[in-house]
Parts: sequence; structure tokens; C-alpha cells
Amino acid sequence: GTTSEAARLAAWLRRYRRDRVPRVAVTQEPSQGPAGALIRSVLSRRIEMDPRPLAALFVADRLDHLYGDQGIVARLQAGTWVIMDRYYLSSFAYQPLSLRKEELGWFRRLHDPCLVPDMTIFLDVPAAVCLERIALNRGFHFELFEREDTLRQVRDQYLQAIRQFRQEGHNIQIVQGEGEPGQVVKAVHKRLKEAFFQAGCLSRAEQQSLWRQWPVLRAVWQEAARRLDLGLVGVRRIAPDPLKNPAGGFQLSLAGPTNIYYVAGYLNLARTTLKLQVRGLEDDTRRRLEILCRNPPPSSPRQLPLTTEV
Repeated sequence: GTTSEAARLAAWLRRYRRDRVPRVAVTQEPSQGPAGALIRSVLSRRIEMDPRPLAALFVADRLDHLYGDQGIVARLQAGTWVIMDRYYLSSFAYQPLSLRKEELGWFRRLHDPCLVPDMTIFLDVPAAVCLERIALNRGFHFELFEREDTLRQVRDQYLQAIRQFRQEGHNIQIVQGEGEPGQVVKAVHKRLKEAFFQAGCLSRAEQQSLWRQWPVLRAVWQEAARRLDLGLVGVRRIAPDPLKNPAGGFQLSLAGPTNIYYVAGYLNLARTTLKLQVRGLEDDTRRRLEILCRNPPPSSPRQLPLTTEV
């Protein structure tokens, strides 16, 4: 589950890159603040509340968690890496079950002050498996939303929200959470390495600059997200190579639930042609990604002439 994975991830970060990650904090929503305590009373059915104030209460707890004394913003400013066990993606999976469609607009606007995470990891687990794990850990004590039919709807809402937020540029990774804990841990670690610890990794601001310079790369990853359900993990700069890519280039890491694929873009020496090269497991997803790169979607009137190398 998310709580176990968050603790394992924090321990791994402290061991793996102590030089880059001097401090790590793990925090959880609902928080330990006053709004979080009230939310837990509702979830455990000790008190009842209309869905609309409950939805707003989740946001109030979230903002207090972010901006309160010793909150997440203060920790980030002090150089601490923060791992959150649940955040606003959860609200956009659960609250649509009880709010009317026309109410989701104001609910989304309430989240405007929230920070966008550098990476969100969704552990995809079938509803029946979730209930088995809950029963094992809590002795058949189930909270408000913890019924199999409800959890199936929640999963569908998660996937719908992920597609929407990915289109807005959020880095959201789907990881199969049904396997052995060690397998899940390795998959999570691999995505963090790709996003933050590879040589030449670009920050979010640097990625935005890259999309303006090479709009075809942005078009490729957005189309890969839409058609192949691949999420952008990270982008790294590729150093110039006198033989292969004298002008240098960039590599996109695109991940599905189990595998990561790579699209490298190179400019020729005259900077008139962009070549795209696809790597990754030889499977149907890679073949479809290669087809996409041979015929990339239009991205800009100023798009570079394009050839594809696979």
C-alpha cells in the first residue's frame, strides 16, 4: 500500500543519494491537523457530513498541510525532500463519486494554491486485492469508501484524472501494485532515477524551455500519453558526439505500468533535421511508439524538417 511504499521510498532515498537528498520527510493526508482529524471521523463513520463540505474540508486540510507552520512548503524551502502519502489526485478520484458534475468546477478551483508535485506515483491495484489487504491489516474494519463496487469506480476516476492532469503537464506514473513488494519498490526506484538522478536531467522549468525550442518532442510525448497511455518520467540532455549527434540532443523517458521506453531526439550538424530514435522492450507498445515517431503529430508551423531513425 501507499503507506508502506512511502516509508520504503524514504529509506531508499536516504541510502541511495545522501549527497543529493540530505533530508527526507514522509507525511500523510488526511493530515494530523484539526481538519484532518475531522475528516478521519467522517471516514470512520463516527460522524456524518454532506459531500460538499467534506470535499471542501479535504482542501482546507491540504492547504493547512502545505502552508501551515512546519508544513510542506517550509520543509521544501529548508531543502527537505517530501514524500506525501496521498495528495490532491486522490480527491479527484473520490469526490466525483459524491459531487454533481457541475460542482467539480469550483472544487478544482479550490486547489489553485496547491503545489504541483515533481512526481506522482499511482499504485494500480484491483479493487478485490485492495479489500484483501485492508482486511489483513485492519481485521475487516472498512472505512467509508471501502467497498468493492466503490473502489472499482474510484480506480476508473483515478485513471480519468491521470489522463487529464498528464495533458496539463503533470508527471504522473502508473505502477502495477499487485506484485511482490520488492517488484513494486524497484519499479518506483527506476522512475525516480530516470527523473532526478541521471546525468543531464532537466528540471521542470528547463523542460518548459525545451518544449518551446523543440515543439515536436512535446507533441510526441503528449500523443504517446493520449494514444499509448505512456507517462513522461523525465527528460535528460544528451552530450554531443562527433560521430552520432554532433549537435547534441535530448532523451524522453516514457513509462507504462511495467516498462520504460526512450525517445532520443538529435539535430544534425546543420541543425536542419531532427532525428528520433526509439529504444525499449521489443513489444507492441514500442512498435506503436516507433510508428508515432515516424509520423509525429503537427506541433508548430515552425517545426523542423523531420526524419526518423529506429
